[in-house]
Amino acid sequence: MIVCMVMRDAKTIPRSERIAAIVVGLMLFGSTFLLSMGGVSLVILPLAAILVGGVIIPGFWRTLGGSALAGAIAGALVLGPGMRIAMRLVAIAEPTQSPEFSLEGTVFIVVFLGLFFGVPTGTTAMFLGRGFGWGRLGIAIFSAGSLLAMLFATPDIRTELLELGLGGAMNIPMFGLVGFAYGWVASAVFGHLKFAAIKEAQSLEVMA
Repeated sequence: MIVCMVMRDAKTIPRSERIAAIVVGLMLFGSTFLLSMGGVSLVILPLAAILVGGVIIPGFWRTLGGSALAGAIAGALVLGPGMRIAMRLVAIAEPTQSPEFSLEGTVFIVVFLGLFFGVPTGTTAMFLGRGFGWGRLGIAIFSAGSLLAMLFATPDIRTELLELGLGGAMNIPMFGLVGFAYGWVASAVFGHLKFAAIKEAQSLEVMA
């Protein structure tokens, strides 16, 4: 049987592989977090993650590709549009500013931010999820926390979240909900890809 890490329940994964998945996830998260702060992501972190995962985790490249694809799909369909809607609501609720919106700005937020956050967070969440044994809810909660952490890491954005519109009491839960919805959809897409991979493996077994 063709066995891949993403096809096995977390309880059946050897301890060394689970630890490796957690290490890979933390490295990817650290790299993305540093980049979100406006600096250059440390190249050593993603390279080290690939080295650790490629050596220790069976089916690493399949998991990496599937999680990145799931993150990209959820980022484009949920995260980007959700961020745009949340930003618009904040601007409308801000009495001191007259909101201005453009097609170019909308496309930038929906596509670029959706993919910029969606792809690395998708890969990070899925590896951590496998290591810690998270379900869809756990991945969604992690995604919400990751989005808020990256937003708060930038001083200007942190100030806007706390002061613009109806303030932090409204803005923080709203953006957190966007991250939660993204994580939920990304996990669902990843699960669908995993199921498709299992069916493919079973078909190959029958043919053999």
